Order: sequence, then structure tokens, then C-alpha cells
Amino acid sequence: MGLSAGTTEMLDRPIEKAKDATEQVVEDTKVLCPWLPDPERCPGCNIYMDAAEDFVAEQAAIMPIWECPECGHRAYRVVEGYSKS
Repeated sequence: MGLSAGTTEMLDRPIEKAKDATEQVVEDTKVLCPWLPDPERCPGCNIYMDAAEDFVAEQAAIMPIWECPECGHRAYRVVEGYSKS
């Protein structure tokens, strides 16, 4: 007893809608804490960048940065009260 093509299509639609809705929520909301500002978006990919701390050759120091998980674009991240001792 198999499912007819129409039945499988009817089952796939809600699953696809839920998947699309989930992807949209993940894309639109990166931050778990609504009172914190959203992270910067990558100028090339237009996705949220991740906060990281890495060596920045121009400054010859380890600094807080934004880093794109897709293309690797990096930008300085301003952290109030940050000082690496």
C-alpha cells in the first residue's frame, strides 16, 4: 500500500512551508537576547556575522572582531570597556 502522488504532495507542502518559515526565522533573528543589539551584517553576503576575538595584523594585537561565517569577511567590533591585559 503506497501513497498516491497527490497524497505525498499534500504531505510535502506543510513540511516545506515549515522548513521555509524556520529558515526565515533563523535568517532574521540571530540574537537570543532581544535587548542586545543585532550583530553586523556582512556587506558581501548580507548575513549576520559572528562575534570573535582574533589577531588583527594592522593593529598587531588580538582584538574583538565581526567575522562572516560564509565568506570570512572581517570587521572591527567595538566592545565597551574592552582591554586585553
